[in-house]
Amino acid sequence: MKRITGRFGLALATLALLTLSLPTVARTQGAYGDPVPLDLTVEATADPAATYSLPSDPLVVSMKLNGTGAGEPLGEVATVDQCLMQQDVYGTDVAFEMTGVITTAGGDAVYYKAQGPVQSEAATFEITGGKGKYEGATGAGVLVATPGETEGEWTLQFDGVLSTAE
Repeated sequence: MKRITGRFGLALATLALLTLSLPTVARTQGAYGDPVPLDLTVEATADPAATYSLPSDPLVVSMKLNGTGAGEPLGEVATVDQCLMQQDVYGTDVAFEMTGVITTAGGDAVYYKAQGPVQSEAATFEITGGKGKYEGATGAGVLVATPGETEGEWTLQFDGVLSTAE
C-alpha cells in the first residue's frame, strides 16, 4: 500500500507543479509569434550636428533623431532614427521618411521604417526585424509624428502590432 501511496503522492506533486507552471508557459508562448499590441510614445530631439538641408525644390531636411520613451510591450526604450523631412515652399514640414532602431532597456532591439504626412494618422510604420528576442520581428501600424514646441523636438506615437519570430 505504501508503494501505491508513494507513487500517487509523486504523481499528485508533479500534477501540482505542472498546473502552477502552465500559466507561465502559456504567457511565454503567447508572447512569441502571436501579434501583440504595440503602443509606444517617444520624445525625440534632432541632433544639430547631424541635421542639414538638401538643396532641392521643395526643400528636404535630413536629420538624426535621438529619443527616449516607454510603452507596451517594450517598456523603457531609447531610439535612434534617420529622417528625411520634406518641406513645402514656406518651410513647413509636410512629409517624412524614416528608418530607426528602438532599443529596450535589456539591449534587445526592433528595427522599423516609416513614411507619410506629418501630424497625420495616415503615416505608417513597418517593423523590419530586430535583434535579441526581437530577431525576425514583424509588424505594422500608424505613426503620428508631432513637432514639439522647440525646433527639432518631436513626439512619435507608434500604434500597431508586433510579432516576434517563434
